[in-house]
Amino acid sequence: MLKITEFGTIPYSCLFRPVTDQSSGSVDPSYAVASALYRLAEPEDMRVKFDRDTCVGMFQCVAEWDAFEKDLNDGKADLRGSEEEDEGVFVVDVPDGEEFDAKFAARVCPVDAIEVYDDDGEQVV
Repeated sequence: MLKITEFGTIPYSCLFRPVTDQSSGSVDPSYAVASALYRLAEPEDMRVKFDRDTCVGMFQCVAEWDAFEKDLNDGKADLRGSEEEDEGVFVVDVPDGEEFDAKFAARVCPVDAIEVYDDDGEQVV
């Protein structure tokens, strides 16, 4: 189904998931265009704040951004390369080119344990 988005008329789902042709393994061009346009609009120097105590271990963030990994012993996600800012709250700078993935990981968290901030300190997700 096509939807009007800020990128024009493209499948809305293509903004978030690459659609590949199983036989050739090629990525749907509408995803590539939408993803590239979205990434161009991303602010620089983003930061992620992760409240591990709030995490309930659904691991949806792990599926969306490689910076998150499963900790099956604790039943919670871990944010790789992060520093503990407060007790149970971890922060990490988002590497260039990973802003889209970081924001989507925050959007899919069912308990809002992930927040994304821009370089001005404003929360964007």
